[in-house]
Amino acid sequence: MPLRRRRTPDRQTIELVDDVEDWDLEDEHPQSPAAHTGPGTPRGAGSAAGAGGAAVPDRPRRGRVLVASAGVLALLLGGAVVVDTVRSRAQDDRLAVARGGVLPLPVAPSTLWTVEAPIGAASVPGALVTVVGEVAVGLDLDTGAELWRTALGADASCGSSSWLPDRHETDDLVCVTGQEPARVLVLDRDGQVLADRELDPSRGLAVPGPGVDLVRVVRTGDAVGDGEVLDVDPSTGETEPVEDGRDVVVRLEDAVSGEVRWEETVPFEPDTWRCSTWEGDEARATRESLWVIGGGRTFTVTGCGVSASYDTSGQRLDDPGTLDDRVMEAVGGGFLRVADTRHGGVEESELFGPDGSVVRVPGEILDPQSTDGGDVDVRLVVEPGAAARAVDGSGGEAWTIEGTVRPDQVLAHAAGVVVVSSNGGTAGLDAATGRELWSRAAEEDRYVLRAMTDGASVIIARARSDGMSSVQVQAIDLRDGSLVWEIDDTSLRGYPMTVQGRLFLWTGNSITRIG
Repeated sequence: MPLRRRRTPDRQTIELVDDVEDWDLEDEHPQSPAAHTGPGTPRGAGSAAGAGGAAVPDRPRRGRVLVASAGVLALLLGGAVVVDTVRSRAQDDRLAVARGGVLPLPVAPSTLWTVEAPIGAASVPGALVTVVGEVAVGLDLDTGAELWRTALGADASCGSSSWLPDRHETDDLVCVTGQEPARVLVLDRDGQVLADRELDPSRGLAVPGPGVDLVRVVRTGDAVGDGEVLDVDPSTGETEPVEDGRDVVVRLEDAVSGEVRWEETVPFEPDTWRCSTWEGDEARATRESLWVIGGGRTFTVTGCGVSASYDTSGQRLDDPGTLDDRVMEAVGGGFLRVADTRHGGVEESELFGPDGSVVRVPGEILDPQSTDGGDVDVRLVVEPGAAARAVDGSGGEAWTIEGTVRPDQVLAHAAGVVVVSSNGGTAGLDAATGRELWSRAAEEDRYVLRAMTDGASVIIARARSDGMSSVQVQAIDLRDGSLVWEIDDTSLRGYPMTVQGRLFLWTGNSITRIG
């Protein structure tokens, strides 16, 4: 049967019909060439005269109809390919910036390349950046080829976090040197030095902060004696509290100009474990301990008697009245604060939305380790003595988890599925209803290091419980929980991290690209 194209007001369709004249589909009878000549010849006109000037009757139109129909099909299929390509690129773009997102890995990856990375890595668009000796090196994310190298100075480091380089959110990179006089350098994505200035030592420790900023922290006031032996409570193993110490001034500087964006003083609070170090069987006071943990849009200043978390505007994100809470960036923007009790329990969680909203719930909100870049419309909450539940954006209960599944982590929220771990096993839950879609038993003698997703699978890296350093990596289909692929190689080692959609393993001395 030939194909006829039927035009309708809102779309075009192709219809199979039983009978079509083999001549002109628009004229009732076939016509000779003499019937239609010159301008204005209808589409059913006959062909030109044949050899010797004899007229040749019209050829059957069937072949023309099929060609036209094939052209329509080609246009439709070509359009579908273009749409699919655009959609695929858009999905890849979302995965590249999503927490724990990796570009599609439908088959088991292999080791592509390894480079020296004694202090971790940072990133700029299109490149992984390592610091070896006094030099920063930019490497192509896919091939490992060297793109550029820039001399920095002794004891240099770059980026706000050495083990979460996927959280760097600007085109430029802040680096600091440790040898006096300390310096700060700002590099662009091609390794060119945009700024290089000497640091004021009176402002204390300098650490690359969020964006193109520099975090400065320094103890203030008269120095207090340090190093004395502390008493230890034999029932808890905790040292006696250190009651006296110095406050800390926190500043955020423009890394290029040195202009202070804001500053705040964090008062000293009596403290135990942050104020001591063990030397053999003795615990000794370390009142001057101080460090900065950064990445993305937040940073935390912590040390003996102080713990304070900030965003780039200087807003205090933790509760100033306690040392026992945790602040982290939340998936989808905003921040999550989890208030711990003295010995590890959780009292409540607060979710600060990017629009300024605050959701406060009893228990601990488990933020996903990975997403596909889509909306996370529910959050799982766990608390002792109650069923695990999901809450919506207003904090209202969306659903509860029935049965014996008690999540301890949310590994992924992708493709409408929430993947949780529970006592080593994993389960996939429908994000809209909480219904269990699939479950998998625990991997013997292994625990979860980190989870990623490529939007089709959850990719779980596990370490051995016996302390061996080899890593097992599995991809599990989000829809049905089936095993897509597995790497269980004793030579595969390191902590998993994602950089612009690519998967890496960092051992502490080197970084290996897996793909």
